[in-house]
Amino acid sequence: MRKRWFLLVLVAGLLPLFVKAADTRLGSTASFPACYTATVVGSSTCYTSDVATTISAGTVAVSNVAGGTIAVSSLAGGTVAISNIAAGSVAISNITGGTIAISSLAGGTVAISNIASGTVAVSNITGGTIAVSNLAGGTVAISSLAGGTVAISNIASGTVAVSNITGGTIAVSNIAGGTVAISNIAAGSIAVSAVSGGTIAVSNLAGGTVAISSVAGGTVAISNIAAGSIAISAVSGGTIAVSNLAGGTVAISNVAGGTIAVSNINFGTSTTNVIPIAIVTQGVGNKSVSTSGTSLRLAAQAARMVVIKANAANTNSVYIVPGGTTSTDYSSTTNPGGIELAAKESVTLPLITNVQEVVIDATTNGEGVNYTWIGY
Repeated sequence: MRKRWFLLVLVAGLLPLFVKAADTRLGSTASFPACYTATVVGSSTCYTSDVATTISAGTVAVSNVAGGTIAVSSLAGGTVAISNIAAGSVAISNITGGTIAISSLAGGTVAISNIASGTVAVSNITGGTIAVSNLAGGTVAISSLAGGTVAISNIASGTVAVSNITGGTIAVSNIAGGTVAISNIAAGSIAVSAVSGGTIAVSNLAGGTVAISSVAGGTVAISNIAAGSIAISAVSGGTIAVSNLAGGTVAISNVAGGTIAVSNINFGTSTTNVIPIAIVTQGVGNKSVSTSGTSLRLAAQAARMVVIKANAANTNSVYIVPGGTTSTDYSSTTNPGGIELAAKESVTLPLITNVQEVVIDATTNGEGVNYTWIGY
């Protein structure tokens, strides 16, 4: 009997050591049951090895993250649910299938990279940072953003959907393909840059700021704008479509190519479509009159408007004659014609169909003009 009691006491004394050894082998600072169920509480930390690095089925739920690091990688199927993140770091990479749901982010960092397929859903963001990069497929859905920062970069394919934005900052860059959809913006800041392909759709803007720059290809569609500010700059290709503007500000600058279509603009109480414009081309030129009295046409170029400026080095007047003829001496002091410009003066001629409709002449040999034309 004494031997039996001795053995029971010995086993009871050694049992915690075996459990501790198991925890050490798993690389965990939390109790084994907590890590086995993939739950992080307080300052405890569960490492990737506690749960599994390669997930192909089943469900892993991680909640109440107040610190530490959670790494999810090589997801081919199944579901990973991460919620209530106040601090710490969540890294998600190499996703080829399955579903990842991240919700209630108040702080910390979530990094999502190398997504080929599957779905990543991020919702209820009031703080912290979310970085989405290297998207080759699949879907990333970000919703209910009230604060924090969302950075989306290097999109070659797949879909990124951002909706219900009342604050925070969204930066979208290096888009070569796929679709980025941004909708229901009440406040905050959205910056879209380096677009060479794919589609970016921005809709239902009630406030905040949208800045789109360095567009070389692809399509940027902006619609249903009630307020806020949109700035589009450095466009060398692709298509930018702005429609259904009821308020706010749209500023378009530095357009070297591509297509910009603006339609359905309401001013004040007007409900009609005002100033439908599609700026497709623009360029510059210059022309000098070698012999005074021998008028010349500007170079042939389809355009709707041209701005002509007398050269700064001119010593005497030049004459600008819309619809003029080259057989007439417009520089004659007894019978001058057209619009007379001194050095550095300019004139804008709208509603033309071609730049060559304009004839110029000069009082002094070798003097002339420079001009900018715009087609739409």
